Amino acid sequence: MTLKIVAAALLAMLGIWFYMTPYQAYSAMAKAAENRDVTTLANYVNFPALKESVKANLGAKFSARVAQGDGDPAAALGAAFASALINPMVEAMITPDSLTAMIRNGVPPSGDAAGGAAAAESRTETIKGYEGFNRFVVEVRQLDSSREPVVFVFHREGLVSWRLSAMRLPL
Repeated sequence: MTLKIVAAALLAMLGIWFYMTPYQAYSAMAKAAENRDVTTLANYVNFPALKESVKANLGAKFSARVAQGDGDPAAALGAAFASALINPMVEAMITPDSLTAMIRNGVPPSGDAAGGAAAAESRTETIKGYEGFNRFVVEVRQLDSSREPVVFVFHREGLVSWRLSAMRLPL
C-alpha cells in the first residue's frame, strides 16, 4: 500500500512539473529580459518561425485595412507599399533587444524615444495559459492603456522544451 502511495505521489509531482514547463520557460525568458541578457533570451526563441508569424500578422492587418477602404485607390496603393516593407521591417524589428523591450514593457518598439520612455514607466499585467496541449500564450498588457496586448505564443519542442515561435501584435 505504501509503495502505491509513493508511486501516485511521484506521478502527481511529475504531472505538475510537466504542466509547469511553459511557465518556467517564460519565467526564465522574462528574467533574462529584466537582466537584459539577450543571449539567454535568444535561447528561448525560434526566430525563423517568429518572424514568419509576425509577417503573416502584419500582412493580415494591412489586408483588413484595405478591405475597410471601400475600393479607395490610395488606400490600396498604400497597402501595397506597406506590404513591400513588411519583410525588412520584421527583420529589423524581431531581435533579442526588441523582444526584451516587448517583454518588459508590453509594447512593440516604436523607434520614438518619447514613446519608449513612456512604455518603460508603464505598469503591465501578464496573463498566461494554455491554448492547447502544444501551445502556450502569454499576454502582456499595459494597465494604463486601452491598447490590445502583445501576445507571445510558445510552442512545445520535444517533450518539455518550449520556445517563442509566434506573436500577435496590436495595430
